[in-house]
Amino acid sequence: MSEPHNNANGSTGPEDEWEKTISVRRPSADSSPQSPANESSSDPAASPYAAAAALPGGTAGEALGSGTIVSFLGEGGMARVYKIWNKDLEVHRAVKVLLPSGKKEMTDRFLTEAKISAKFDHPNIVTIFGLGMWKGCPYIEMELLDGSPLDNLLYEKKRFPPQVCTAIGILVARALSYAHLHKFMLYGKEYTGIVHRDLKPSNMIVSPLGRLTLMDFGIARPIAGGLHTTVGNVVGTLPYLSPEQINLEDIDGRTDIYALGAILYEFLCGKRAFPDDKLTDLINKKAKGTYTRFRDIPFTVTKPLARVIERALEVRAEDRFRTAEEMEDALEHIHARLTNESPETALKNFILDKDSGPAALSTFPSVHGNVFSRRRLPIFGTGAVVLALAAVGVVFLARKPQNPPSRPSDSRPQIESESLSAKLESTPSPPPVDLPPEPPAEPEKKTIPKAVKKRPLEPTPKSTPSPVRRPAASSRRDEKLDALKERLGCADLISCAEKATAEGELDDAAYVLSKIPDDGEQKSRLTIQLATRYLERGGKEDLKVAGKLVESTPGQSKAKVNLQITLARRFLDARMVEPARTVVGATRSDDPRLALCKARIDIIDRNYEKAAIILNTAMSHPATKHDALYYYCLARDGVYAQTNSAEDRRKARQAWAKLQRQYSSSPRSARYKRAVQRLEEL
Repeated sequence: MSEPHNNANGSTGPEDEWEKTISVRRPSADSSPQSPANESSSDPAASPYAAAAALPGGTAGEALGSGTIVSFLGEGGMARVYKIWNKDLEVHRAVKVLLPSGKKEMTDRFLTEAKISAKFDHPNIVTIFGLGMWKGCPYIEMELLDGSPLDNLLYEKKRFPPQVCTAIGILVARALSYAHLHKFMLYGKEYTGIVHRDLKPSNMIVSPLGRLTLMDFGIARPIAGGLHTTVGNVVGTLPYLSPEQINLEDIDGRTDIYALGAILYEFLCGKRAFPDDKLTDLINKKAKGTYTRFRDIPFTVTKPLARVIERALEVRAEDRFRTAEEMEDALEHIHARLTNESPETALKNFILDKDSGPAALSTFPSVHGNVFSRRRLPIFGTGAVVLALAAVGVVFLARKPQNPPSRPSDSRPQIESESLSAKLESTPSPPPVDLPPEPPAEPEKKTIPKAVKKRPLEPTPKSTPSPVRRPAASSRRDEKLDALKERLGCADLISCAEKATAEGELDDAAYVLSKIPDDGEQKSRLTIQLATRYLERGGKEDLKVAGKLVESTPGQSKAKVNLQITLARRFLDARMVEPARTVVGATRSDDPRLALCKARIDIIDRNYEKAAIILNTAMSHPATKHDALYYYCLARDGVYAQTNSAEDRRKARQAWAKLQRQYSSSPRSARYKRAVQRLEEL
């Protein structure tokens, strides 16, 4: 069995470890963040070893929780963790026992943590089985995982390939989407949604089979807030904190989306977006969104994935993905283009391949080098079960020595347990700006590539053009194609088209594609890929080119249908109704996203009753329920405007009231404000 995972970060105070609180002051210009572990404490309970001495030791065979103790796994600043065996169920579990500290607030937080975590039933969130008292100390009984934290895996692999980053992002986003929308009772009050607030690689455990588990909900709070948060304190891990967290503003699920973006950046690049150097520099960079953009990174990055991560890292919450589900959809679309493997399979194969993972680049130093280096545990070992023990806020040290040495003065400084003295004085984030209900920011105009505009996707004539009639044109075409082959390093047209598309050279890709005979599946696949890239560029002319490419592709493959639906939505967002109508009319699918597009067109055509019927069905599907409700409100408004009846007025009010409740956790959002306005008007 591998050693207990060291997640204590060198802090010696249980309150520091539990709170993970930053009471912010402006350090001097030349100061670096210092851990409070270097500060002396007069409270004897502040030492984990002193607290542990007061806790009954627990030996093999002693009863604990639903079973008996098998072994002692580790302890940290706030808890001791045991492995137990439940003989009735014949399973091993982990039990975390709170160290006695004499502080009621510590116990309250521990119990709140257990209650919050126990509300979840999701494959990517750690499972809690019970809560109780053992020899006067509260404990949590939980799932015992076989796996490794992702920060250990990153240390070994240096950075992750794109398909592994998308796999991780999809699985974490699924867990967040569930948590952000989960309804539950806590201390007699009903809540909807929990914000994790402390996402980081060490809180994500991946098993050898590719299962990813999110843990450590120790500072998670209901979106409504109000539990155990000291006014004036920032909680979390600074490299992953959102600007609104640092500025002590109201937060919602988009705070976790920011953290996930920062994590995926680190995985893809092998370097943090905001390295923990000088504290003031780090905080100011976060407030301004200043970090090394993907275009400036000295290796090729998948552009669609780069755009997803950069959107998640936007300074203003309004500019990020609205929901974790929306980010998950974007990542799934990219993942499907990168690999045919499921996220779990992609992770499993990456873990099992000892030679996988790009080497670290000397021109782009890894966060794990130099002063940040520290001893790491093996990623996986026989019976590697310890890693579940970090679940729900367990902070581990190695097994306690008989005479614990003092903390080395040169050990890694830790931002996450940093304690400063006064409120942050750095530049605050700009105030949020309301977005319109349909955000059609005018895209930059693009020129239709000549290769696509002038050369329809037709088979190249098999007969060679007469050298007398068109020698110059034939020579030019051959020379261009030969030059493209040489530059791209490909011998065949299929490979050239694929590589040009992947590198964003869409004009060249279209030219090569026009030279490929209509041989069925391969050309259809390449055409869909190229159309997708034009769609991602986002200009109105790009959308038109994408539409023509899709129209030229025969059949109704799943990839084509997905692209048609996305294209229809993008046309509608850009107020390009006729192209949207064409795409929707040519798409054969019962996908609820297509139904939503049809309903939007019906609203534009003033077929409000028909739109309302379609949207009423679309609201029952998870992928469309939020947008469908908004457009349902518009449709009910339209029906009321046409009939002016009391019954239709009542239905319109009901629809807007439901939308207001749905967005009640985001009172600054444009849709929430629109709902409030319409309810007043109605």
